[in-house]
Parts: sequence; structure tokens; C-alpha cells
Amino acid sequence: MQVDVRAMVRQLLIKAGGRLSTARLHDARNVLGALAIGNWVAQHPAPSQLLVHHDKTDTYRDALNRLQTPNPLYLEFGVWEGWSLRWWLEHLTAPGARFVGFDSFEGLPEQWRPDYPPGTFAVGAPPAITDSRVSFEVGWFNESLAKFEMPVHDQLFVNIDCTLYSSTATVLEWLEPHLRPGDLIYFDELPEYDHELRAFFEHVERTKLNLVPISQTRGYYWLFQYTT
Repeated sequence: MQVDVRAMVRQLLIKAGGRLSTARLHDARNVLGALAIGNWVAQHPAPSQLLVHHDKTDTYRDALNRLQTPNPLYLEFGVWEGWSLRWWLEHLTAPGARFVGFDSFEGLPEQWRPDYPPGTFAVGAPPAITDSRVSFEVGWFNESLAKFEMPVHDQLFVNIDCTLYSSTATVLEWLEPHLRPGDLIYFDELPEYDHELRAFFEHVERTKLNLVPISQTRGYYWLFQYTT
């Protein structure tokens, strides 16, 4: 009698799943996310060595090194308290740089991780940033993007910190007609298998441009560049 190894493993996993908490099951799905990213990167290798860091600001700097035009546009989706936006304001010093932050500031509209219920990350209002290069689009992404007019720019950097699948998918679908070779995109929680990663793979299938992996930090924070 032939042993069905897959069935045996499946039964063991079912038993193991019965002992897992909801939080640990979420972690297990992110293990699958890391495997899926590794598989995708192996099939879409960078033209040069993929840069790997321990601090995500080093991945930010890798993006900064590729923003060499006089009028770059920085779009951040998921501003929260404004830490990353302040970092970019300090370091992206191109004369014509402009920065736009998108956020409802009401927190997550739905559950993310088991310990991140709706309303998590609510701060009520945009951060107190007075830099004249910055503007905020306050509201849910599907509403604010519907009326947003893309400013004139010569290179685009997109910071995806949307957390949820629904939010990330909304942003990426809106973004696609505006993308050009040389633009950059950063994902703050890419291995989240049911969220940013799911939206990423759908985006890759739709866009006519290629996405090249450039840099990552701790396997969680990823930078890509669009090419022909």
C-alpha cells in the first residue's frame, strides 16, 4: 500500500492548527508570506545584488540614492504620527520636492492582526508639520484619491504603509496609470500574506511595467523600482 505523505502531513498540520491561537495562526500565514516573496524574487532577480539591512532607514537611503531628479514627488499612504514623513522631509532635499500624506487619521477601518482591531492607529488629525512642501489628503483612500490631482513631477516615490489588503489594493489600482520607468515603491509590511502581499501580487499581474527588487530590511520592509 502506497503511503500518502501529503495526506499525513496535512493531518498533522490540522492537529497543530487546533492548538494554535488566532495570533499564532496569523504569524504562520506570514511565514508563508516570506516564502512567497522569496519565490517571487528568485523568479524576478535584481540586476545587481539585493541590498539587505537591519534598519529600515537604510532601505529609505537606498531609495534616496535613486531619487536624483529636481522635482520628485513623495506620496505616503498611512501617515499615522508622521515619523517616516518627517524623515523624508529632512533627507529629500531636491529643490522641487513635494510631499503628500494620505490618511483618515481615524485608524484602521477593519481588523488587521488579532490584536489590531478597527480604530487602531487613530490620532484624530494630521501631524503638526508646518513645512510648506507638505500637504495632507485627509479621508479614506477611496474617497481622497477619487478627487486627487497628481502634481507635476519628474520622479515618483510611493510609501505604502496601508496595512490592510483593501487599502493597499485601492491605492495600487489608482496608482497604476501614473507609473513611469524609474519610479520607486516601498512597502512597510510586505510579508503580511493576506494584506499587502496579496495586493502586491495582484498589482504585479496588472501593471505593464516590471518591478525590480532593490532593497529590503529584515525581510519585512521592501523597496522596488519600476522598469520597462
